[in-house]
Amino acid sequence: MSTSERDLPILTLRNMETGEMFGYHIVPDEAADIARGQYPESADLSQKLIGKTTGAIVTSTFRGQSITVEVIGHGARVIGVEDA
Repeated sequence: MSTSERDLPILTLRNMETGEMFGYHIVPDEAADIARGQYPESADLSQKLIGKTTGAIVTSTFRGQSITVEVIGHGARVIGVEDA
């Protein structure tokens, strides 16, 4: 199944160090727009988040730094919180 045929998640994440919550939408690489919170499927954090459920904790690289996040929710952005 190609990337465009699969459902890629929209997640709400919480940075475990700062408590900041942000939207993280995994999209096919060619559709990525980081300014809009749309991250490429090939990114390290995206790869580690695919298939994770609410409550999962993931450590990865994000914007060149190590980050540990908790998956807070699926399918919706956090209202009033800017995308990282």
